[in-house]
Amino acid sequence: MEISLVCQSFLYRVTSLLTSVAKCMEHVLPSRPTDFPAKLAQEWTEFFSQGAYSILLPIYISLTGRTQF
Repeated sequence: MEISLVCQSFLYRVTSLLTSVAKCMEHVLPSRPTDFPAKLAQEWTEFFSQGAYSILLPIYISLTGRTQF
């Protein structure tokens, strides 16, 4: 079964967005802590990043396993 171009594009965009947020948490947040909520880094680490990666990675693996090269 081949993945549609729309599905591939959506998955790419979501992954890119998640990567951008992770980079912001790692690089921008420490350099400007007063510009963000006080517990943002802690909440990202404890809740959001784990949830996002644990959902997206299995979807990505499942979809790429269906692709015919």
